[in-house]
Amino acid sequence: MSGLKLDLERYRAAMPSQVAAHADPARPAPQRLVAARGMLPLATQDQLAVLVALCDAPEAPVAEAARTTLSLMPANLVKPVLTNAATPGWLLEGLGCKLNDRADLLPDLLSHRATPDRIHIWASVHAETGLAHERLCLDLQRLKRCPEIIEGLWNNESVDRYLLRPAVEFLVREGMHLETVPLFKEVLASLNFEELQQAVDNVELPTEVEYMLRDKAGELEEDDEVDETELHRAVNDDEAGDSTPLVDTAPKKKLTIIQVINSMTPAQKICLGLKGNREARTILIRDSNKLVCTAVVRSPRISEREVALAATMRSIHEEVIRIICNNRDWMRKYPIKVALVNNPKTPLARSMALIKSLHQRDLKAISRSTSVPSALRSAAKRLLSQKRT
Repeated sequence: MSGLKLDLERYRAAMPSQVAAHADPARPAPQRLVAARGMLPLATQDQLAVLVALCDAPEAPVAEAARTTLSLMPANLVKPVLTNAATPGWLLEGLGCKLNDRADLLPDLLSHRATPDRIHIWASVHAETGLAHERLCLDLQRLKRCPEIIEGLWNNESVDRYLLRPAVEFLVREGMHLETVPLFKEVLASLNFEELQQAVDNVELPTEVEYMLRDKAGELEEDDEVDETELHRAVNDDEAGDSTPLVDTAPKKKLTIIQVINSMTPAQKICLGLKGNREARTILIRDSNKLVCTAVVRSPRISEREVALAATMRSIHEEVIRIICNNRDWMRKYPIKVALVNNPKTPLARSMALIKSLHQRDLKAISRSTSVPSALRSAAKRLLSQKRT
């Protein structure tokens, strides 16, 4: 019974007056002792209500008698009360506090819709029977309302991890994510892109980033054109080691936004990466979480200009580079090819194939670059020699 305390004053206030009278502290102790021994002609529900109240009686003999009577109450008498849809929540809470060590009754207690959430939270941490764990996992709407239950089950060593997966899959698809439960990340990673989009569709985002869900007029159209001068500048800056995190160089307002984004869950970041504007994508495509950055590069809102600039980033996740390389439409764009060849995270075989289509100016830059593999520099030099002869 550890960890669950009953608010006795509130409990007594909820009891019907004719039932509460049998547990009234003003009643003589001998009369309450009779009630504590279960000797009153009461209906089972009323008798249980009185016994729960007397478990905390100020007189030790009365309290001990009530606890003993309650613990020895036959399950076939208690279960009909636990399974009765009309049983009030205050009584279920009292029984949860005083009978939670009865493994034969706990599953039925957890199955009742009116059982308070705190009883479920306690059981998620302390229950040791598979049937109790199963009942906790089946109450999906309660899990959505009270995710602490899943967290408790995850930390309960007696819980079968396979039992948790369907419940976590449901919560993930409902847009929930718990950083403290690694299974959420595992389930999120197992979703295909369409499922991922649906899973984060209902995720709630911090109010500070809501403005990022609205594109400025004409932003997408402007982004369609790749500025080669800007791209060359980005390549050169990144080659020179300009990979300082945005949080260090941004103005005060931007710093606040980045701090907010850094504190978001992966599900929230993915949602923002898919629905957000260019500013959001620029920040999130640098995220170290593979699920986040790959969701950004797969966003239907991302432009070729953003892809080209992302391809210049040496700190970007390798999976983002792989996705870019496997997109035929993007690979037809010359600026993206240049960016990929200059990025040491691009697979060497892919860079060696792309270098053959580069212009002489870009080949010259690669032949002098110290940030690309030596094999690629040598190939650039050979191609330059061939073009001059």
